[in-house]
Amino acid sequence: MQILTRAAKPSDLNFVYDSWMKSWRLSKWAGVIPNHLYYDTQRTLIDDLFARGMQVVIAHPSDQPDVILGYAAGEVKDGQTVLHYVYVKDPFLGLGIDSLTVGALPGLKPGFITHKINTKYCKEWRHVPELCRRKAL
Repeated sequence: MQILTRAAKPSDLNFVYDSWMKSWRLSKWAGVIPNHLYYDTQRTLIDDLFARGMQVVIAHPSDQPDVILGYAAGEVKDGQTVLHYVYVKDPFLGLGIDSLTVGALPGLKPGFITHKINTKYCKEWRHVPELCRRKAL
């Protein structure tokens, strides 16, 4: 299977929000947001990131552009990539989709990461969670 990337479309956003919020909630780096506030808080954070210009790169099979295998979300600060989130569907882990989508984001890499994830290549990135909490980057 050949895997390609493309920019996210409005029809992709429900999947992006849903998978980001559900998977991040289980992360050991998610912090201490109370359960009853988690979804509203995380949705507002993602909304704010989109409002200030976050881009999402979608990975898909070459013959099925509407099938989402994974994605990376980020923006650029001082020429460097600010990686906010990476998600890959479980059946496609280990195929390099995380590297492919992050590589397609603009900016120099490695840069900054706001939502730390458990992949070896992200160890080179500088973990700066406060970058996603600001109104302007």
